[in-house]
Amino acid sequence: MTVGATIAILCLVALPIRIVLYNHRDWLWSLPFMLIPIFIWRGSRWGYGISKFLIGLLAVLFAGNAVNVWALEDLDLAHKPYTPWIVSMVLLTTIMVVLFYCLQEHLRMRNVNRQ
Repeated sequence: MTVGATIAILCLVALPIRIVLYNHRDWLWSLPFMLIPIFIWRGSRWGYGISKFLIGLLAVLFAGNAVNVWALEDLDLAHKPYTPWIVSMVLLTTIMVVLFYCLQEHLRMRNVNRQ
């Protein structure tokens, strides 16, 4: 297991845990997301596909959030600076793109069948 794939799997484990800690009634929705790392560990092509989709979706959401007009307006009304918000969103987008690439390379290294 490569370091990038391990970090991606840990992010995929942390996401449902965070969902459950935020709202205790959402544990049923987070159960399928907890199975994704198990599918990756077993070498399932579906696990890689779903995890790459989720990480790609997070990258798009973070990138879109960096230029979100309403979020910037809320920052302006709260008298907060824009720079930390934009830097954190760009950093999170970069991390998600790197994790997406690491999962793709891990899939290639494991030589999972393309059924």
